[in-house]
Amino acid sequence: MPIVADHYRFIIGVDTHAATQTYAILESPSVRDLAQETFPTNSTGLTRVATWIKRRTEGRQYRRCSYHGRVHRFLRSRHVRTTSAGRISCG
Repeated sequence: MPIVADHYRFIIGVDTHAATQTYAILESPSVRDLAQETFPTNSTGLTRVATWIKRRTEGRQYRRCSYHGRVHRFLRSRHVRTTSAGRISCG
């Protein structure tokens, strides 16, 4: 069965909490840890997240794997292509 890393070069994981969210960027298929950082959950923090992701992934295509809807919607509004791990089509 295919996994997310089989389809995308960068995998962005999010550990969500009420006041902060910690992001990690992995490069696949090597699973090399490229970066980790914690941001506040407010609009300013989310804006910083979008900039941080774009800079760390060198403007390449990438996917975020999380079930947190607010983060997903915000990143999409900033033209960050996203999907959730449970919604990837392997067909």
